[in-house]
Amino acid sequence: MRRPLQAPHALRSLALLGMAGLLGPLGLTACGNSTPTAPPPAQVWTDEGYVTQGPYTLSYQAQPLQDLDPQIAQRYGLQPAAGRGLLTLVVNRQPDATPVEATVSVEVRSLTGVLRDAPLRRVEEANAVSYLAEFATPQRELLVFQVRAQLNDGTQLKASFRREMFAN
Repeated sequence: MRRPLQAPHALRSLALLGMAGLLGPLGLTACGNSTPTAPPPAQVWTDEGYVTQGPYTLSYQAQPLQDLDPQIAQRYGLQPAAGRGLLTLVVNRQPDATPVEATVSVEVRSLTGVLRDAPLRRVEEANAVSYLAEFATPQRELLVFQVRAQLNDGTQLKASFRREMFAN
């Protein structure tokens, strides 16, 4: 008959598993000998911020709403706030960046698949058309964006990208 592990043996086993990397980066915190470390810096995004299909371009940008210039926020009826994000979409025809009407849809999800409410609204200003969507975002959350723009001539533009959001 096997005896259950005594407390010192159990802790030593956990420590050995942690040193072997089998418990992951937090494996040794149960032993009390770990010092908290700062989170890694945010990932630098290298995607271009746009997709093209024929002569059309769909440009996108997602950012924490608190980072928006207050004057710009006021002009578009937005309230800069921690814990909120802003998605900006623009559809143009190249080569002269002529605004194009489109039916635009967006899905914003966390990496665990939680869907964020992100209602789109159309904004027209000085011969330019853009689409804005506000969404909730907890501190340091990586979000996945799926954007679709259906143009009147049948052309579809699709973009899929990720952004890490911060709330201060």
